[in-house]
This record gives sequence, C-alpha cells and structure tokens, in this order.
Amino acid sequence: MPIRELCGNSVYILLVLAISSLYFVVSGLQFWVTTYMTTVYSIPQNEVFTYYVITCLTAPALGVFLSILLFNCIGGYNSRFSFGICLLFGLFACLVSVPVPFATSYITVYILLWCIFFFGSFILAPLIGMMLNQVPKEGRATANSLATLCYNLFGYFPAPFVFGGFADRDKSDPIGSMKFAMGVITYWSFLASFFLLIATLIHLR
Repeated sequence: MPIRELCGNSVYILLVLAISSLYFVVSGLQFWVTTYMTTVYSIPQNEVFTYYVITCLTAPALGVFLSILLFNCIGGYNSRFSFGICLLFGLFACLVSVPVPFATSYITVYILLWCIFFFGSFILAPLIGMMLNQVPKEGRATANSLATLCYNLFGYFPAPFVFGGFADRDKSDPIGSMKFAMGVITYWSFLASFFLLIATLIHLR
C-alpha cells in the first residue's frame, strides 16, 4: 500500500499520533521518574525502584487484562463503541495527570502515576487494533511499519530529552524545574486525547 495513500487516511494518522503521544508520556516517565522522586521528595532510590517495579508489574497488566475483557464483551475493536470507550479512558488519564506536578505528598504521586500507566495500557492495545483496522488487510504491514517509525520519532525518542531540557531550565530552582518538566510530560496525555477526539468525530461522521 503506497505511503501517500496512508498519509491521506486521516483517522489512521490521528490514531498513530495519539499512540505516539501515549508512548511519549510513558517514555518520559520511565526515564525520569526515579530522578524526579529523589529530587523533589528526597526519597531513597531503593524505594523508588521498588515502587516502579510494582507499578510496571501491576498497572499495565491489570489495564490490559480489563481491556481485553471489556472489548471482548462489546465485540472487539470493530465495535461502534470502541472509539468512545478509548476516548473515555483517555480522558481519565488526562484527569489523573493534572494534579501530578502540584502534589505535595509522594504517596499521591505514586497513586496518580499508577493510574496514568493503568489507563494508558488500557487503551493502547485497542488503539493499535483500531488503527490497523483503518487500512485494507494488504496494506497493514506498511501501515504498521510507518506507525512504528512514528512511535519512535514522536514518542520514545524525544520524551527524555524534552523532560531533561525543561528540568534544566532554571538551575536556581531545580525542584520547580523538575515539577514543570513533569507537567510537560504528564500533560502530553491531553494531546493524545485531542487526536483521539478528532479521530472519533471523523469516524462517526
């Protein structure tokens, strides 16, 4: 399938951008969460590592498991409810991301970050399935390859650098800079929800 034709598929492109934005959030958090917690809350690294391991084992696993159950109940990724459900849980991810940079308790941050990983993993697999469903079967290999390139260019690769750039913006206030950088990363979920909202409106039109 020609790449030009894929680029003309607006729903496909919007879903790729939404997924890339999710990977941006995940990549930034994975790379910087330890530094953030030790700098802002003076928590020992061992405790942060323990929290991170527990979060990575429980939040994505539970999110994926419940996502499979729910989407099996509604008839899979082709269901007319699939876009709405993903948008709803994407908005949940946005809501729990709002207090993160302002939280004064590290326990609150632990809970909020767990929720971000949970909601993100809940919608990630359905979004990939919905994205591939936007193209004919013979073009899905090309579509998946192009999407993977976008995930890396706009998601995995830039997030750690963006966080680091904002974290170093004010050497006189390292904690304030770190909180600002965390806000940039977590609020990126709003961009993912925006792309998903536009894709949903186009799909339903």
